[in-house]
Amino acid sequence: IILKLKETMNIEKFKNDIDVYIMCVSEEEKIKALQLSQDLRLNNIIVELNNNDLSFKSQFKVADLYHAKFLIILKDDDLQKGLITIKDNSLKEEIKVDECEVIDWLLGNI
Repeated sequence: IILKLKETMNIEKFKNDIDVYIMCVSEEEKIKALQLSQDLRLNNIIVELNNNDLSFKSQFKVADLYHAKFLIILKDDDLQKGLITIKDNSLKEEIKVDECEVIDWLLGNI
């Protein structure tokens, strides 16, 4: 599976670690992921996101291949409440952050 993901995602050419990998599955989550990725990039945060209709399980593997420091896990239920889940990929701890505080939180923790 990992080799297939590497081929599909062309990760081998990506040599640097990334700051954030955004995980999403539903259409609503994908729209939010695109908006959020643009805002993060405007703040010089290196970000990648799921563009290949992968399951959450596969996305966790891809995030590990990218050596992502943090994962943003978008879930429809949380988005309706204005919350975004951030997981520290090294400590394996998750927190929920208000949507409007995500960039500041990441800038303070990267």
